[in-house]
Amino acid sequence: MKSLDFFKLKEEVAGMENLNEKRLRLYEARANCQQDFLFTSEIYLRQIDSEIERLEKVNELSAPVSVSQDGIFSKSRNLKVTISIVFEILKMINKGKNVNDSTVLSSFISLISGFSYDYILNTIQKGFYLSEKHHGSMINEANDVLGRLGLPIQIDTNKQY
Repeated sequence: MKSLDFFKLKEEVAGMENLNEKRLRLYEARANCQQDFLFTSEIYLRQIDSEIERLEKVNELSAPVSVSQDGIFSKSRNLKVTISIVFEILKMINKGKNVNDSTVLSSFISLISGFSYDYILNTIQKGFYLSEKHHGSMINEANDVLGRLGLPIQIDTNKQY
């Protein structure tokens, strides 16, 4: 009987550089396991699925850290604040959410922000409010930058995006 050792598989995947190669290897292991029902272990399949979910979450949450000279947004970035800024700028030129498809907007925001397309699309489709508690300092910094650029845009917490 063939031995199913998830930890050996996990070690093999950990040694790979490319995230897509890791996912492909895990899917391959899952498919091989399912092909031969004699060797199928429910625990092994759940472990593989769990590892795939973990890798996808890591990919979703990983975004390059933005550091500027004057310290603006140097602590962290926030997807919702980024989307709000882009929506407000697009609204100024009549290309906002009411004119464009969410998939196009998600592609554009992903291109300029580095956030995951799927994560952006999911956030846009759900809609969101910015809260003073969680987004207050970033909103203030964004409004300061937008003001220095001379743009008549204000990001606020009373608006649904």
